[in-house]
Amino acid sequence: MIALIDDEATWLCALKADRLLGLLPTAQIAHLGDTFPWAVTDVDVGVARTHLIGARLRAIELGRRLADLDDDDTLWAGLRRL
Repeated sequence: MIALIDDEATWLCALKADRLLGLLPTAQIAHLGDTFPWAVTDVDVGVARTHLIGARLRAIELGRRLADLDDDDTLWAGLRRL
C-alpha cells in the first residue's frame, strides 16, 4: 500500500516534536512566533504515527496527552466557577 505523504504536515509535526524534545533552537522558535500552531492535535498524532519514528513519535504522543490534561484542567476550572 502506498501512503500519501503530506510534506507540510510532516514538517509541522517534526518541528513540534523537536520543540518538545528541546532540540529546536530558541532563535527558530522565536522566528516561528506565536502564530505557529504549537499545540499538538489528534491530526499531529496521526501524522507522527505514519511518518515519524522513535523519540519524535513519542514526543508527539506525550504532547497530545499533556494537551488533553490541560483541556481537562480548563474544563474543571470552568465548572468550579459555576
